[in-house]
Amino acid sequence: MLTPETVHYGRAHAVIEQRQRTLRAAWERHPERFGGGLPVHPTLPQAVWINKPDSETAETTQ
Repeated sequence: MLTPETVHYGRAHAVIEQRQRTLRAAWERHPERFGGGLPVHPTLPQAVWINKPDSETAETTQ
């Protein structure tokens, strides 16, 4: 999970890269703990909504 502040100020990619390095190091030390192979951190979504507007409403407000 990334905080809104981390994403807003452009630090999300650095955080994700660090987490991926940590996952890789854990996998290299104990691969038996990861049945599906090397774990991969989820990518950053393009948009996140609390209440996603209807596409119809969004078009009329533009």
